[in-house]
Amino acid sequence: MTPVLLSGRIGGTTHREVELLASLPPELRLIGGLAVMAGPAPDHESTMRTFVQRVAACPRFGQRLRLHPLGLSAPEWVEHPNFDVAHHVRRTALPAPGDDDALYRLVADVMAMRLDRDRPLWEIWVIEGLADNRWAMLTKVHHCMADGIAATHMFTGLCDDGVDESFAHRIRAA
Repeated sequence: MTPVLLSGRIGGTTHREVELLASLPPELRLIGGLAVMAGPAPDHESTMRTFVQRVAACPRFGQRLRLHPLGLSAPEWVEHPNFDVAHHVRRTALPAPGDDDALYRLVADVMAMRLDRDRPLWEIWVIEGLADNRWAMLTKVHHCMADGIAATHMFTGLCDDGVDESFAHRIRAA
């Protein structure tokens, strides 16, 4: 499934926007989304199979931002030569009792960590051990890769059943 381009681009960040983002503190350059689901988390193998298949539908997931020495030319998106989805999908578990406060602390800790600038600038965290037989998925993407609406489309493409229509297709820029 190819994401719908609401703004005419996904991650087509201009040089001026990159400069603006570079001037912000790192914690303000990330977009995060948390989904909490009922039931047990899917097993690691099926999770990875699904993400490998879905990532192929959005080439930006396999690209990294290449900056040029001394900023002499605009940054550009290039294919990561050794791209591996497994590097971007993390799995962790909360200690018992797995309450919401523990989940929020974990989310804050994950969002505070800097993304590896030598790789595509995104991560997905599968979080197990939540109370009441729940699990969560945290998505984290650098803002230079996508704005909030584009990130919603990108990650919806990873999570939906592969159908052409989803809630994200009804979102419009304000």
